[in-house]
Amino acid sequence: MINLLDVHVSNLIAAGEVVDRPSSALKEIVENSIDAKANFVTVEINGGGISYMRVTDNGEGMDPDDLGKCVLRHATSKIKDEKDLAKINTLGFRGEALAAIASVSDLKIFTKTKEAQIGFALKSSSGQNTEISEAGCADGTTVVVERLFSKIPARQKFLKRDVTEGMYCKWIIEKIALSNPFISFKFIQDGKQKVFTPGNGNHKDAIYSIFGAEAAENFIAFGNSENRADEEIKVFGFVSKIENGQKTRANENFFVNGRYVYSKTIMSALEEAYKSISQTGDFPLCVLYINVDESKIDINVHPQKMEIKFSDEKQAYSAVYYAVKGALSDFGDANPIFAVKNQTARKEKPDFEKKEQKTPKAEENPPEFSFPPAEYSISEKTGTYKKQNYKILGEAFYGYILIEKEENILIIDKHAAHERIIYDIITKRASDRSKISDFQSQILFVPEEVSLTPKEAAGILEIENEIKSLGILFEWKNENTILVTETPAEIGESNMGEIIKEAAYLNSEGGFSAEQTVFEKLAQISAKKSAACRAAMKSGISDSAENISWLADKVLSYENARYCPHGRPIAFEIPKSEIEKQFKR
Repeated sequence: MINLLDVHVSNLIAAGEVVDRPSSALKEIVENSIDAKANFVTVEINGGGISYMRVTDNGEGMDPDDLGKCVLRHATSKIKDEKDLAKINTLGFRGEALAAIASVSDLKIFTKTKEAQIGFALKSSSGQNTEISEAGCADGTTVVVERLFSKIPARQKFLKRDVTEGMYCKWIIEKIALSNPFISFKFIQDGKQKVFTPGNGNHKDAIYSIFGAEAAENFIAFGNSENRADEEIKVFGFVSKIENGQKTRANENFFVNGRYVYSKTIMSALEEAYKSISQTGDFPLCVLYINVDESKIDINVHPQKMEIKFSDEKQAYSAVYYAVKGALSDFGDANPIFAVKNQTARKEKPDFEKKEQKTPKAEENPPEFSFPPAEYSISEKTGTYKKQNYKILGEAFYGYILIEKEENILIIDKHAAHERIIYDIITKRASDRSKISDFQSQILFVPEEVSLTPKEAAGILEIENEIKSLGILFEWKNENTILVTETPAEIGESNMGEIIKEAAYLNSEGGFSAEQTVFEKLAQISAKKSAACRAAMKSGISDSAENISWLADKVLSYENARYCPHGRPIAFEIPKSEIEKQFKR
């Protein structure tokens, strides 16, 4: 039996697609303000936006007839017929947002056009009992949303803590502000102003307001906002210098026709451009603006309009790749220090068909290791070390251990091998919840300060207990900054910022799936980012005979380990037959 759903139920379904948390409701309302040609928008939230949010703009406003229609499903001023769907140049166009928000909250709208002598107010509760009356109000529109999801417990239980939801609200306002430098935005959270942009049309001033003076000064600006007649895709914006790269993608910002979007094509082109200049492994901090004909893109991919598709993905990829690479190359030509780094460039043409790079995982049940060196014996005549069924011949280039074993010569990369051993100690300990207490913290003489984006801060709040269980202890200096005060001895004192930021990024992007997975993943991040690099034996530095013997013994007793945490091989064998072949024996 097929049922025709009534308006209220269909609105609730739409709400689940369009409005899944306060920040998504806020995004829809603010985008309506932008479409209404406002040049000043004030956003206020309390309780993470769950209990209260208000958006006030000085836009065109609505007359009473439009006010009554705005909360109806499929009611929109942005499109009239199917032809308009081919060239959408507004932010909101589905005609579902206000109807969806109204269905899951107590909604009030106050609005007045510039021509009208008096304004009007709309009030509704859970999309019902809608009333419209005259009201004294300023030109523009004010939307008040209260008690979001209060009558839908099933939806409410998926919300995070108020402070976390508030961080997501701040994050979305920052993105919208970056994409609209001609509009002044003010964001007030629990009575305190958190964001303010001047709205003077200067992109760099908007960036300064969001990222701060230091980041703004370290950007490389390129291109301009005006399209030439021969350009189908215009790319301009700001990218960080190679030496100011980030450890995650959290600060990669893409805007297409003024809309903040997620695009694998743009992301791949950006990162490939960076790799073509220098193999740092870092991610750029960037604010990229892309202008393209509306008919060449599809913004109807996702209900929240966050994803985008280009009709010609290759063309978009090339436009971004060459624009970013050109900016980095031009900067390098003018900067001798940077020019040295450019020598590591690896290719001139963008690789649009990228292959997924897989890093080998740690073995499921690696053996327990101890750091003290094992017993060994030294032959005074040959200077070699005999151990079990193998013989250590020596160390080459202070980085490679040569071993004779049966009918093979084994060459071990001591740095990569030691990385793997430390990595597995930490990850195995993390996989056994009973051994959490093994992570003993050491107090840092000077606490390490880690600055976070609002989205990163929200991510950390959700896994704070797991991070501290690992032995990384910290306190909040303010809502966007933490001070790391203690770290596990195995991890050491370095790279705490990288560990924290990658954990925050993974959590906010859904990289963790369960509590145990969170803890294990944190341990893997810690091992890979810090201990595995900082504590491991270094290439180019001579080690004692004891350390070399200990490392060789561990590698040979751990035959399933083939790769370091970064995916590099830790050893390889040369058969005796291959050596004899070279000598034509």
